[in-house]
Amino acid sequence: MNRIIIMVFAGFMLAGCVATLPPKVSIDNNYNTLGVNTASVTMDCSNVKTDDINPASVPDYCQMLHSSTKASIRKKTGYDIIDDPADMDINIKLEEIYGGNAAARFIVGLGAGRSAITTFVSIAKDGKVIAEGRLGETSTLPNVAGRAWSNDEMITQDIGILGGKIADFVDNPRDFEANPNGPGYRH
Repeated sequence: MNRIIIMVFAGFMLAGCVATLPPKVSIDNNYNTLGVNTASVTMDCSNVKTDDINPASVPDYCQMLHSSTKASIRKKTGYDIIDDPADMDINIKLEEIYGGNAAARFIVGLGAGRSAITTFVSIAKDGKVIAEGRLGETSTLPNVAGRAWSNDEMITQDIGILGGKIADFVDNPRDFEANPNGPGYRH
């Protein structure tokens, strides 16, 4: 009986860790940002997959992510964010927004009921893609410890974190690939 309980507990722990695997990225061997002073940041929010969140909320979430990402890139890199033409073009496709399940987050924990946002980011310089990757964010303990229980609260907090991750990726994709959760995180 104890083995069954341990196996079930281990299964929950493993399921909670699956969504925190490192993102998949592709970086051109000649990636550099020399001469980059300006960047354009575009957001594609067509065909976003969702769960039971209100589809009418998707444009609002998209606008929040776009604004958060532009501000984070400006702060992290010092680039002026402008419309075309720019020294670097950053294209972001919002692929998924899942609100998760607030009851499962509260009752079960261990990653159950987590919210998730997934994007595909492409960075181009001189018309050539120099880095791209699928980046995402899922609700974590700080979200819950901060008393963000509803799906809207979780998604809103995740948007700010994801904007920062995208800025880290733009700033230095190789460092991001080695440490996608930030400089203080160790695998």
